Amino acid sequence: MKGYGRTIIIDHGKGVHTIYAHNSKNIVRVGARVTPKTVVALVGASGRATGNHLHFEIRIQGEAYDPVPFLERNKEIFMVKNQQGIPGEVSQ
Repeated sequence: MKGYGRTIIIDHGKGVHTIYAHNSKNIVRVGARVTPKTVVALVGASGRATGNHLHFEIRIQGEAYDPVPFLERNKEIFMVKNQQGIPGEVSQ
């Protein structure tokens, strides 16, 4: 993904992906199974970034969405499921 630098994309199934970009170091590899407690990367400023930060987005069927409305609207769901663990798989 041009300009995103080191990037991790997690495939949650059904066309939903989360993206973590501008990492200083990617920890997980393609095909790894991850849980909410898995450290996937270290924050950095790779790609076209002006300082250390995390670029986080949600993609549904390839279209990028701001994650904040999803997280706010489903706060209780995320909190309960994260305690149980929501699996995902790292894609390219």
